[in-house]
Amino acid sequence: MPITNDAVATAVDEAGVLLRADGADLHLVGFDVDAASVRVAVDISGSNCVECIIPPDLLAVMLTDAINRSLDVTVEVVVDDPRRDDPSLGISADGSH
Repeated sequence: MPITNDAVATAVDEAGVLLRADGADLHLVGFDVDAASVRVAVDISGSNCVECIIPPDLLAVMLTDAINRSLDVTVEVVVDDPRRDDPSLGISADGSH
């Protein structure tokens, strides 16, 4: 059964639960069926406690697992996390606080 954009969007929305408790969210950026790749973006704009959000490296592993489990196939999940690019957010390159 081919993976549809709707199925990917639903999987990403369900995986976003991991972030919403801390005021963050997850958005689908794109899905490449030929490359079996999903790109998502972490949105921290609504969070009052960026440090409370799961660290980037652990979050990427958790999101990959959650999305693959939801789709019942293996896809590469690329996570765009603004905390990796902004030293003012207090997250080191390895994702620790």
